[in-house]
Amino acid sequence: DGFNTIASVAVLFGKKQLGLSLKDLLIAAVITPICAFIGVYIFLKIQQYFNLRTKTMIIITASLYSLIPIYGLIGFVAPFGFKNLWEVWMFAVYFGFSLGAIQSFCRVLFGSIVPRGHENELFSLYEITDKGSSWLGPLVTGLISDTTHDLRYSYWFLLVMMTIPIAIIFTVDVQKGKDDAENF
Repeated sequence: DGFNTIASVAVLFGKKQLGLSLKDLLIAAVITPICAFIGVYIFLKIQQYFNLRTKTMIIITASLYSLIPIYGLIGFVAPFGFKNLWEVWMFAVYFGFSLGAIQSFCRVLFGSIVPRGHENELFSLYEITDKGSSWLGPLVTGLISDTTHDLRYSYWFLLVMMTIPIAIIFTVDVQKGKDDAENF
């Protein structure tokens, strides 16, 4: 939800706070998936080069993703932090670069702990929970924006939405999950 909410907030923030035109938003919308495609392969090469586990890659990419709301929060006190048009392009590249990798690694880890023969059931549940709760982030950021009259405050919520899953993933025992899937 944090990843999807960042995208939603970015569009609203760009339109409301930075006054982006539809053309600018469309260009960012094209840049993001192109960079996601590239990011998947670059992060895969990093994983292979350093021989890192998928769980480690999720923690790395999610941590890099957490820098996005931090950067937005810097805008409260600095002359940058999503205040300029060039930052939109930087964000589109960075967001896309990280998005493809985090989605890929999450699905790989999930797939590795799914019992054989139950892939359809559990990946269906994965998608339902992924998309079924996608309303929560935009709802909360909308409430924050309505209450504070500044969408920038929603970066606090986004930061929490990004850091809690990182803490949770640290507790996941992947090998036990694989063993339990085999024994199921």
